[in-house]
Amino acid sequence: MWSPILRVHRVTTEQLAILEPGLSEMIAMPFVDVMIEAVELCASRYGIPREAAFDFMIGHLNVEISMWFGFTPKVPSDAALRLMRFARGIVVRENWDRALDPKVVREASELIVNG
Repeated sequence: MWSPILRVHRVTTEQLAILEPGLSEMIAMPFVDVMIEAVELCASRYGIPREAAFDFMIGHLNVEISMWFGFTPKVPSDAALRLMRFARGIVVRENWDRALDPKVVREASELIVNG
């Protein structure tokens, strides 16, 4: 996680704001937070050992991140893709991409500054 930086990128100030806080805190962080909540629910509501739920989640994330970000061939099963599309309608709200809209990012930045 704290490995050396391999690449440096030049972006505009507005693009940087879309990346931080837009992409990082407004997209990635809520998903990670929900994943942790889901692991805890597996343990508290369904009696699954927390370590089993955590290991299962991390193992699948490693594979899914690898496939979706192009590090390995993207070869999920047809069933997995059907379930992903089904679950998006339950887990992901329509218009989620508004979180990256420059107007929304500006509002978020003001929230950071002004509390």
